[in-house]
Amino acid sequence: MRWMIICAGILWASVSLAAPERYVLDKRGSTIGFSFDLEGQVLTGQIPVAAAHVVVDFDNLAGSQVSAQFDVARADAGNLFMTEAMLSGSVLAAKDHPQALFRSRRVVAQGEGARLEGDLTLRGVTRPVVLNGQIYRKQGSSSDDLSRLVLIFTGTVSRADFGATGFARVVGDTVRLEIIAAIARAN
Repeated sequence: MRWMIICAGILWASVSLAAPERYVLDKRGSTIGFSFDLEGQVLTGQIPVAAAHVVVDFDNLAGSQVSAQFDVARADAGNLFMTEAMLSGSVLAAKDHPQALFRSRRVVAQGEGARLEGDLTLRGVTRPVVLNGQIYRKQGSSSDDLSRLVLIFTGTVSRADFGATGFARVVGDTVRLEIIAAIARAN
């Protein structure tokens, strides 16, 4: 009986070593980049990542989870005029909705990367989105060092899907996203 308990303990310990890993966000190395068309020109900007909860299961990517909060009120469209227009009530409505939220529903392995299927809440409106991306180790780290990672995900959203229809005659509906999240294994 004692031997069985010891074996069960060893088995449980080995399974728990392969468990999903929780990571914390490094805000300095993380941002949401976006681009959009303004009368045929591509403009870019950034939205700071306020917080994130990341769990990565390297043995079963489907067991991974991502949720992130974005500081819409501090978004920057590259110049004062464009930023004020973007934060206005007819676009992001940042005064009434200073935060946006992404929450993954499903993570799917896709070649060397992953596809995140989830929900984005922007302007108080929640819609499904799909992001495609990669997970990278920090430059110079050994191949088995997963303590510090960089996640890069891209996707597109429709402004109209979220009711952000202001300036539609001059600004395109599609917004391209590039999310860069620097994360470190939680202790």
